[in-house]
Amino acid sequence: MLQRQIFRLARFQRSRFIIAITAIACLGASFCPASVADQFMSQSKKYDIETFPPPTGAGKAKVVMIVHGSFGLAPPFHAQFQDLAKKLAAQGYMVFLPSYFFGGNLKEATLDPSTHLKTLTDALDYAITRPGADDQHVALIGFSLGGGLSLALAESSTTGHIQAVVDFYGPTTPDILKNAGKLPPTLILHNKPDGIVPISNSQDLDAALGKSLISHRFKIQ
Repeated sequence: MLQRQIFRLARFQRSRFIIAITAIACLGASFCPASVADQFMSQSKKYDIETFPPPTGAGKAKVVMIVHGSFGLAPPFHAQFQDLAKKLAAQGYMVFLPSYFFGGNLKEATLDPSTHLKTLTDALDYAITRPGADDQHVALIGFSLGGGLSLALAESSTTGHIQAVVDFYGPTTPDILKNAGKLPPTLILHNKPDGIVPISNSQDLDAALGKSLISHRFKIQ
C-alpha cells in the first residue's frame, strides 16, 4: 500500500534550524533522476515547481508532493529536499517539489495560511495531471509550516486520492484537530526538544487521530 511504502521511506532528524533528511538511498541503482523545472498557475501568478520523474517504462507512477516549511527553498534546505525527492523517484514515485512562496520570497511565510492552501491545491492539481502520474495514489510529505498545510490540504480533499500524509513537526490548529477524522493514514514525526514548533502540536494531533480511529503512527526523535 502507498502509505506503508512512504512510511518506510520517511525518517528525520532536526537540530535547531537545520533539517537533516535521510531516506532509502539509490542502492547502486543506475537511475538517479534529475529534476525538471516548470511552473504552475495559482491566483493569477506563476509559481515554480520541480518534477522528479521515476525510471522510464515504469507505467503510471504514484505521486509524492514535498511541501517545504517557512524557510522555503533557500539553502541548505533546497538541496536536502531535492535529495529526498531523487531518492523517492528512484524507488518509482513521481515526486513534485513546489514553491508556494511567490518568487521564493520568504516573507510570504507570514501570509494567511488559506492563501498557501490555495496555492498548494493548484500545485497538486498540476502534479496529478502530468503524463504518467497516477492521480488516484498521492502522498504528501510536509515539513514544519508545510506539515500543517499538508494536513489541512488532505482534510480539504473530497476525492480520496490523497492516501497518506507524513507530517514532520507541523503546527496544528483547532480546525486541523477538529477535522482529523478526514485524514488518510498519517505518520507524525517530531523532535522532542523542538524550540520552533512545540511537540504538543503533534501530541494533540496524535490524540485526535486516535479518537477518530485513523490509522497513524507517532514517532518522537
